[in-house]
Amino acid sequence: MVIEVPEAPLDVRIGEVWSKSVSVSWSHPYSGNSQVSKYILRYWRQGRNWSWNQRLHEEELKPSVTSYIIKDLQPGTSYSLTVTAVNEVGSGESSFVSRFTTGEEEPNAPPTDVHVESRGSHSLFVSWRAPPRHQWNGNITGYYVLYRTVDVSQPFIKTVDAFHTHHLNGTRPYGFTITGLNPAKLYMVSVKAYNKAGTGPASHELSVSTLEGDPPSPPRLESFNVLSRSVVKINWRYFSEDFAQLIGFTVYCMKDDQGHYMSVVPVAKHHSSYVANNLDPGARYTFHVTASNSFGEGEPSLPLTVHLQDSTLGFLTLLVKSNLFIVSSFVVAICIIVVAIMISCCYISKAKAKQEENIRKFQTIARTLPRPRYIEKCGPASDSCATYATIPADMRGPGCGGGGLCSSESQSSYGYGMPPMPETMKNGGTPLKKQVSKDYEEIYDDPNND
Repeated sequence: MVIEVPEAPLDVRIGEVWSKSVSVSWSHPYSGNSQVSKYILRYWRQGRNWSWNQRLHEEELKPSVTSYIIKDLQPGTSYSLTVTAVNEVGSGESSFVSRFTTGEEEPNAPPTDVHVESRGSHSLFVSWRAPPRHQWNGNITGYYVLYRTVDVSQPFIKTVDAFHTHHLNGTRPYGFTITGLNPAKLYMVSVKAYNKAGTGPASHELSVSTLEGDPPSPPRLESFNVLSRSVVKINWRYFSEDFAQLIGFTVYCMKDDQGHYMSVVPVAKHHSSYVANNLDPGARYTFHVTASNSFGEGEPSLPLTVHLQDSTLGFLTLLVKSNLFIVSSFVVAICIIVVAIMISCCYISKAKAKQEENIRKFQTIARTLPRPRYIEKCGPASDSCATYATIPADMRGPGCGGGGLCSSESQSSYGYGMPPMPETMKNGGTPLKKQVSKDYEEIYDDPNND
């Protein structure tokens, strides 16, 4: 007969589950031809995504035992377990892993890092962190913010959701603003955590007074300009009538994977921008801006998220988007210049065409008009033509030298004599152009007079 290790226990089942204990049962396996000497029950606490935890618990049980109650478990916690049979040869295979989650109990500890500050004459701001994770006893579903005046014993209560998806480890602080308070009044404030099972203990009460006046309203973050891969310029505006009482602004910068503000920078009140340097390319940053006056710091602005690009193409795209106003203004200016040049060229072209058309019309009219015909009168001292007067050709006169035509060609062409020369023009007298133009009329060629 062959003796071998036993097989894995059969039908391992999870029975009743309480907040700190659980019952487990199983059936005897094949013993391997040797009597089972004991069972080993192993269980461990699970982490996220059912990962293994290094804290392993073992319970050795008699071979006749097929059920067991595990005690001293953590409330609201997930566990895994296996059962293994052992004989004289050794340990057999473990059963399949079984999982369970204990029931919840109310939290054992109050919230930590509770802080209260006045935000004006009618409000207080409360911040805190979740209790230690091992004292949640389940999942924290929310918080109670309790506040009262010093002369009243019964507090007012405000409820704040826990947002587990954002605060699974309780590392990020919570915040809540209590409003509707009286100015210059002393209040007592505390915080409690609660889950499905109940409410945990309250934190220590803190006392704080509201202000006599109000801090300034929050600025408005409007845009950002990417100056390089690691430099961003943040721009904001402040719309309020109390600008004269303003002390300045404060810029908060937080890298998303860190969960806390990496820089807090004060800025003078006459400035409306801030340049953030030495940022990590490819990272995402969130910016807030607050305003302050003599009564304190006001509420933060709405967040502005900037995702820096690591690649060249992404950086150029973000650069164009963040400077869209400047780029669009430049493009509009270029378009206006181009349109103006096109309009000017079109106007010049039309004017030139109009001028050429007027010249052609003038030339056409000039060709259709009758032309004046003149001859020159010769001087008395020589046979050459004189330059002192111009006489219409068809006026009759005695002839060349005595007032006749200057040439036989002109005489034969026209066949007319010349009238006597005026006395003022004889013997080389001074020509009277005005008298000539007055006493004599121009005679034009008429196509009907041959």
